[in-house]
Amino acid sequence: MSEHRLLQRQIRKHLGPDAELTPALASLLKSVSETYTQYDNDRRFVEHAMETSSTELFAANPQLSTQNEKNTEVLNRLRLLANHLAPHTSGSNPALHSDATDVLVLSDIINDLIHRRETVESQLRVALDEAQAANSAKSDFLATMSHEIRTPMNAIIGFTDLLLDSPLSPPQQRFAETLRRSGHDLLTVINDILDFSKIEAGRIELEPVPCASEEVAQEVIDLISPRSRAKGLDLLCRPAAHGPHRALADIVRLRQILINLVGNSVKFTERGHIHIDIAPAASVAGPWAESAPAATVQRELLFCITDTGIGISEEKQAQLFQKFMQADSSTTRKYGGTGLGLAISKRLVELMSGRIGVISNPGQGSTFWFTLPLAQPRVEPINPLSFHHSHSNHHGLRVLVADDNEINLALASELLKRLGCEVDLAMNGQEAVDATQRKTYDLVFMDCRMPIMDGYDATGEIRQCEKSTGRHLAIIALTANAIEGDRERCLAAGMDDYLSKPVRKAALSQMLTRWCRPAAIAP
Repeated sequence: MSEHRLLQRQIRKHLGPDAELTPALASLLKSVSETYTQYDNDRRFVEHAMETSSTELFAANPQLSTQNEKNTEVLNRLRLLANHLAPHTSGSNPALHSDATDVLVLSDIINDLIHRRETVESQLRVALDEAQAANSAKSDFLATMSHEIRTPMNAIIGFTDLLLDSPLSPPQQRFAETLRRSGHDLLTVINDILDFSKIEAGRIELEPVPCASEEVAQEVIDLISPRSRAKGLDLLCRPAAHGPHRALADIVRLRQILINLVGNSVKFTERGHIHIDIAPAASVAGPWAESAPAATVQRELLFCITDTGIGISEEKQAQLFQKFMQADSSTTRKYGGTGLGLAISKRLVELMSGRIGVISNPGQGSTFWFTLPLAQPRVEPINPLSFHHSHSNHHGLRVLVADDNEINLALASELLKRLGCEVDLAMNGQEAVDATQRKTYDLVFMDCRMPIMDGYDATGEIRQCEKSTGRHLAIIALTANAIEGDRERCLAAGMDDYLSKPVRKAALSQMLTRWCRPAAIAP
């Protein structure tokens, strides 16, 4: 029998190096050795728990419960073996070195092990409780950070857009475009950090639906093409001529993955092309077909983003999908970025039951690929919302904007007036409620966090008043909150829709078109 190293020392000390053991004593020592080993495993688990993320700790909770059950079973078995061994040691037999004194020593060892195990399990429970508290604090911090950072970003980007719509000299035009580009770059960093934090906290909720993948890819191309044209790059979507092109995916997250991957290709490619290929995974040879069972590959849709950029060495590829990692530090200095885009894309792909990888060689470009489940046949695809803005006439629409930030009020007012709306302003929820009692509006844009009365309570007051009038006023959340679950909270409070800051004129126009009836628009 190969005993645990600590038990070997105890045997040599109390039973002697050449002890002959009865079957019962040998069985007891075997169980004691197993308990020592399990104690080592528990100690390593506690050390890991102190370093791991809250999401991993929550995932480990069921494992801890199972381990506790096994531990209890082992301890009960030890007690039974000790009791079984005791009758055989009532007489003295020096040759066996297994008298009652030895049993008492081993009983003390068992009791010590039981005490240590109870201590370890107590530490694990404390670690899990602390992880839950930390996760709650993290969620509150994310909500506050999202609101406090997006509020000034809304003004910076919004007023820069207004500035670019006005007559400017060439240097002023260049300065304003640089300001807008820098604002969007900062917003990308903010969104990456928030998205990764939401994933780490387990707060990402996906809504997989059959979607037209080619249309989503084309929208991404329309969004990124100004950057690719500025560098002289060809950016094309090339769906396979035959086979299904519908994926079962969350449309917003699929778009986000493609924006991350195509955006990276544009960033790291100076000349040549970038192609988005879409095809059934089983119809194209490659690592995606070799890294999963054939039955899985048959049920997947493949996306490949291929560029003629700088390429990536094989030793650097392994760390690409880790958080805060880029190929090397010089990449960050030259191209910028948080190093989170690929880590976020990997998590999102995996949450949608897909796979992701890369094929690349330095100086020969890269192909980033990922798979998603194919949508079932005979299911109508749900087309995603397009990014193009509406050309509806909003002239004469009466709109109320409630926000406690004067700069954001001025921005929203200017954007809506440029869309042809008549705009009134409120600095808090109570002013918004009072304004709706004095005047009839076609739509309200309501901030959520305001003094005196917040947007949720103000919406509740307005809805309560509507019970006597039978009228329904469209209320759109216009907020800097961008945490998963905020939209649901707004809808539960009685709001009709949700816009996250910073907002663009096109998004405001889309909301006006969606929620204001044509009859309400003055000729």
